[in-house]
Order: sequence, then structure tokens, then C-alpha cells
Amino acid sequence: MSKELITVVTVCFNAGQTIAKTMQSVLNQTYRPLEYILVDGKSTDNTLNIIYELEPLFHEKGIAVRIVSEKDKGIFDAMNKGVKLANGRWVNFMNAGDVFYNDKTIDFVFSHEIPMEVKLVYGDTLRQKSYAVVAAKGNIPEVTPKLMPACHQSMFTDVDELKSHPFDLSYRLSADYNFVYNLYKRGEKMLYIPVNILVG
Repeated sequence: MSKELITVVTVCFNAGQTIAKTMQSVLNQTYRPLEYILVDGKSTDNTLNIIYELEPLFHEKGIAVRIVSEKDKGIFDAMNKGVKLANGRWVNFMNAGDVFYNDKTIDFVFSHEIPMEVKLVYGDTLRQKSYAVVAAKGNIPEVTPKLMPACHQSMFTDVDELKSHPFDLSYRLSADYNFVYNLYKRGEKMLYIPVNILVG
């Protein structure tokens, strides 16, 4: 059985100090088929230079890349733009400066059996603090009415679901939680997999 296309979206703005490590993390993923979408908010530093410098490496590894650079209305507007361009079955939002736990993260997530009715798959997070790396386990879906079960970088969301219910820009800081909350309230299935996804 052929694997499903996975989309990774990175949104960025003036991320010249951090964008390369995030791109390298995506580049190193062993999972195929994989596509990578970068949505830049019209950076004024060297972010775009770095993006275009690294772009050929993705083509060499068989990863489709799309790059957009234009003004946006904030992170969730940029994430919505990425979703509109996504061709995958699932999408992950890996912010500039964040990285996948290791090179086989996506492979490992999708080596698990995921029922067709599941609309959101998520796992665990490692937070890089100044004093240590702190583990943040993903929570059970039932906590969703009170809090986000995991950060959005540790989630893979059904692309069609996000195209039908894009991030609501009126929630400037919590549009991701608003999306997950409404997904849960609609009775859609969410699946927690105990695997480290993000180091951020």
C-alpha cells in the first residue's frame, strides 16, 4: 500500500538566525512522499536568501518545495496560506526555530495504524529551556475543552479539515486552540501517539 503525502509548513518572518536549522530538520526526514511549504511574511533580513540557497537540496532528495513571500496578518494567516497550497493528506506546522525530534519522526508517526475517521494525530514535545530539555507529554483528547492537548508543532492535521475550517484570525493568539476545540466539539476523532515529535 502506497504511503500518503505529508505536508510540512513553516511560517517565518525575519528568521535568518533560525530558519536553516528548521529547514535542515525537514530535509533530513526519511519519510516519502513529502512536500515542504515555506510561507514568509516578506522578511527584511536574510531569511529568503537562506531559503533559496537551501531549496535545491530538497529537490535533490525528492521533496517538493513551494515558497511564498508576501505580507500577512500574522502567524495564523500565514498558516492558512500554507494550508491552501497543501496537497498532502496530513499537514504539520513546524515553526521557524523548531525541529523534528529526529530524522525518522514522520516515518515513526505514520508507521502506526491511523483509522480513517481520525482528523488529528499528535504526540509529545521536548521544550528546550535554558537549564534543560523538558518533556511535555501530549494529553488525552478529553482535556480539549480546557486546554490544548499538545502544541500545534506536535500535531498532524487532516488537510481537508483545515481547508474546510481554517484558523479564525479573530483569535490572534489562540486560533490553533480554537480550531482544535471546535474539531473536538464536532465529535471528530483525535489520536494521541506516544512519540516525540518536536524539539522547540
